[in-house]
Amino acid sequence: MKSKLSTTDAFHPTVAIIGIGNSYRGDDSVGLVVANKLTHLQSEHIRVELLDRDTSPLIDIWRNLDTVILIDATVAIEKPGRIRRLDALSFSFDDDFLSFSTHSLGLMQAIELSKVLEILPSKLIIYGIEGENFGHTTELSPAVISIVEDVVATITAEVDSLLQKQEI
Repeated sequence: MKSKLSTTDAFHPTVAIIGIGNSYRGDDSVGLVVANKLTHLQSEHIRVELLDRDTSPLIDIWRNLDTVILIDATVAIEKPGRIRRLDALSFSFDDDFLSFSTHSLGLMQAIELSKVLEILPSKLIIYGIEGENFGHTTELSPAVISIVEDVVATITAEVDSLLQKQEI
């Protein structure tokens, strides 16, 4: 079956891939790095956004979209480089999750506000990549660098599968 990622039909985006982070805080930039590597997927059906330090556009981006995939760094719970995939609409966020964000408008706050406004996408997937170095640097740690291509391949496959199911 032909990949749906190469379609050129005129259509509004149904999937947004959003990398968030801070390009000057080491592993906090991994969401930006991964999303940047996924920009080749951008089409009429797929929107790719990079939000460097400012997450306030999140709500406007995901309004009216079917599926949103977010990529962000998290504090290491187990080991740096671990990938955590969460279905944000069924995940129960607790106070510890708040501490993962380094952004002014945290992801949890954006989700909760969108719930109240009833503008959440139908599907909201978060790829959290556990980092170890959030210091003042533009470099990723070796543990995080080692998983970037795996995350890119995983998200590419997930988006392709989503579009196939939607028969776009």
